[in-house]
Amino acid sequence: MEVPGDHVSFTAKHKGWIVAKKMEIDETAEDIDVARLLISIRETFENKIYEYLGKDIDIEVIDTMVDEIVPSGRLNEDKIASILATLKGGAVTRKLSEIADTKEKKNVAKAILVEKALTKMKLAELTPKMIDKYAEKR
Repeated sequence: MEVPGDHVSFTAKHKGWIVAKKMEIDETAEDIDVARLLISIRETFENKIYEYLGKDIDIEVIDTMVDEIVPSGRLNEDKIASILATLKGGAVTRKLSEIADTKEKKNVAKAILVEKALTKMKLAELTPKMIDKYAEKR
């Protein structure tokens, strides 16, 4: 069996979901190209994670909570601090208890809530588009 050279490869096939993202890495490939592919892979499976967890955790309730906690539009530092305090507060924990019957399930639901809140606050992770803009200006 031939051992492949440097490469990144992500494939998944489960039920109707099929994805394949690959990149052969040679001497002309830059680290930023690899980073762009890795970010693209993360985006690919991120939404799928919520879909799979949504069979056990009510993601719609979490989405509604995010909309109640995080207003639309620009957020100043005070509002961001207030949102973060709300996410850590008891009211959120009590609300999550309505959809999570165990401590472990509540911890997962809270992590989803925080991820989605950060995304709505535009404090989320890198995107391929951001990397593309950065690469153009380098």
